[in-house]
Amino acid sequence: MTFEKTDDPCAQGAIVIRGITCDRDGVKAEYRWLSEHYPGYAVVHNGLETSIAGSGCRSVFDSFTLESPAGEQVGITFEISSFYAKYENCS
Repeated sequence: MTFEKTDDPCAQGAIVIRGITCDRDGVKAEYRWLSEHYPGYAVVHNGLETSIAGSGCRSVFDSFTLESPAGEQVGITFEISSFYAKYENCS
């Protein structure tokens, strides 16, 4: 499994998770990445988004708003199309 930024316009600047084929494993990977890169932050909002209509892209995104113990907020978005709503072959 890898996490990467890509120049792909369909990813819209989101973090792309590669090597995951199951929704449940993808969610675990997202939270692992968040805890490694933003330790101590709390998730204050989480929601799904789709690519912009008419863009020609068929991407699904999982967006998070995190808050630090000091109250600073940061937004993080993952591109999850490769595993969204796929429930077979889970580990």
